[in-house]
Amino acid sequence: MIPALDLTFVIPIRLDSQERKENLMTCISFLSLFFKSNILIIEADYKPSVDAKYFLTKNIKYIFVEDKEKVFHRTKYINIAVQNLKTDYIGIWDADVFVSPIQILLSLKSLRDKICEFAYPYDGRFLDIPSNLRREFIKTLDIRLLENNIHLSTPLYGPYACGGGFFANSEEYILCGMENENFIGWGQEDGERVCRWHKLNKRVIRLNGPLFHLNHPRGTNSKFLSENHRIKQINEYYRI
Repeated sequence: MIPALDLTFVIPIRLDSQERKENLMTCISFLSLFFKSNILIIEADYKPSVDAKYFLTKNIKYIFVEDKEKVFHRTKYINIAVQNLKTDYIGIWDADVFVSPIQILLSLKSLRDKICEFAYPYDGRFLDIPSNLRREFIKTLDIRLLENNIHLSTPLYGPYACGGGFFANSEEYILCGMENENFIGWGQEDGERVCRWHKLNKRVIRLNGPLFHLNHPRGTNSKFLSENHRIKQINEYYRI
C-alpha cells in the first residue's frame, strides 16, 4: 500500500442505477487497496443510496446532502466537499473510472515535486469498458485485465479527453476558482476547467496510459438535458 495521507480523493455521487452503485463500491475498494489516502464521498439526492456504515473507517468520510432537484449540480457539490479538505493535494474523481496505480503515484509525485499544479493521470484516452469485462474487473480489481483488453473498449470523447479525474495542489485549485457552478448537469465543465487553468498560466501535465470507465446506464445526469441546455453549457465554456 502506497502512503498518501497528503491526498484526498473527492468523489461526488448521485447513484441513478445499480451499476453505478457497484462502480462506486469497486472504485473505493480499488483506491483503498493501493493507497493509504483519504476519500471524501459527497452524495446529493432525495435520500441516501448507500449505507453510511460502509464508510465508517478512519480515512473514508461520507457526506449526504438532501437535494430533491432532478439534475445533479455536480460542480456545486464538489465545491462544498472541498471546503472540508485539510490535505495538500486533492483528486477530483468520478465513481466509475480507474487508472493504473502507477499513473496515480506519478501524478502525485509531480505535484509534490512542484513540477506542476494540476495533473491528469492519463494521456487523453477515455475508454469505456464493456459489460462482460466490467463484471470480471469488479471481481478481481486487476487493472491488467483492462490494460490487456484495450481492443475491447470503446473510446469516448475523442483522443484528448479531460474528464473522469485529475489531481491538483489544493491551494492552487482553490485560487483558480475550483469548479464553475454555472455548469449545472452534464457537459462542458471539464473542458472549461482546464481552459481556465491554462489562461491563468498554471502548469498542467498528463501521464502516459489510458483511463478506464466502467459501463453503466446513461440517465438524466449523464447527458445534455435538452438542446437549450446544451447551448447554455457551450456558451458558458466559450464565455470563459
